[in-house]
Amino acid sequence: MKIVILAGGGGTRLWPLSKQEFPKQFLTLGSEYSLLQQTALRFVSEIRPEDIVVATNSRYEEIVQRQLSAIEAIQGVQILVEPARRNTAPAIALSIRYLEERRQAKGDDQVLVLPSDHLIEPNRLFLDYLHRIKTAIAKGKIVTFGIRPTQPDTGFGYIKIGPAFDDFSYQVEQFVEKPPLTKAQQFVINPRYYWNSGMFAFSINTLWSSLEKHMPEVALLRRSSLD
Repeated sequence: MKIVILAGGGGTRLWPLSKQEFPKQFLTLGSEYSLLQQTALRFVSEIRPEDIVVATNSRYEEIVQRQLSAIEAIQGVQILVEPARRNTAPAIALSIRYLEERRQAKGDDQVLVLPSDHLIEPNRLFLDYLHRIKTAIAKGKIVTFGIRPTQPDTGFGYIKIGPAFDDFSYQVEQFVEKPPLTKAQQFVINPRYYWNSGMFAFSINTLWSSLEKHMPEVALLRRSSLD
């Protein structure tokens, strides 16, 4: 599996600790490592650093380089600097194109895309789930990860689950973007709603097919060269 870590956001949710010039993915928050460093370290026991790509923009390139270089275990992690700051889908598409062109990734290779600012514990359980979803990915599914909400929150997107897909996952019935408080209060007591974690796993072919169907202008990146 290839890993794409999105580290170009300027999140200020934890202001004043997190600011535009130093957003939360670079904070340590009581740990020895920043959230970005923890995200990269999460996979080193099973995935080569060369198969991990951190996508960022020129504003944060120096910080990303400094933080990754500080840890011997993640030497070899690739840094991809976006030519312009765009939304998530273009950043993912550019990262996949990078994996194809520079890392010789194939169409049936599986990719996990995740933000750089999540705390995930226990890590062993998370890695076990990555193994369990490989069959669904091989069947052409895009897998996303939901988090059981603990409070009504209007700052998160939500996932409404549908019928069971297998013994531990469900089909997605609906994505709900940042609802008003009244809706969020309903979602927190409804077991069919989860916070949208922003993590996705898919095969490269599935990703391009989905973009061609829903975002053809972004899918054009597959025909472009990074040179």
